[in-house]
Amino acid sequence: MDKKSGIGKESLPSFTNKEKAVLLLIRDSLTTRQIAEHMNVSESTVKNHRHNICKKLALPAATHSLLNWVLRNQELLVFDQ
Repeated sequence: MDKKSGIGKESLPSFTNKEKAVLLLIRDSLTTRQIAEHMNVSESTVKNHRHNICKKLALPAATHSLLNWVLRNQELLVFDQ
């Protein structure tokens, strides 16, 4: 469980398949531009996915809050594909 957000594996929000893919690519240290290229979508689409993920996780609107969350919670990012 993440001490700051209080989120454990069992209480993760429901993510779409695209959001899961974005989370895993963030975990792999890809930038928004690289994620867009990898997924063959626009950077705006990736930014929208990132925004939706942040809302679902109730993260603050601070720079790199999603990246920091991913780095602290890598063990939670195991999704059934």
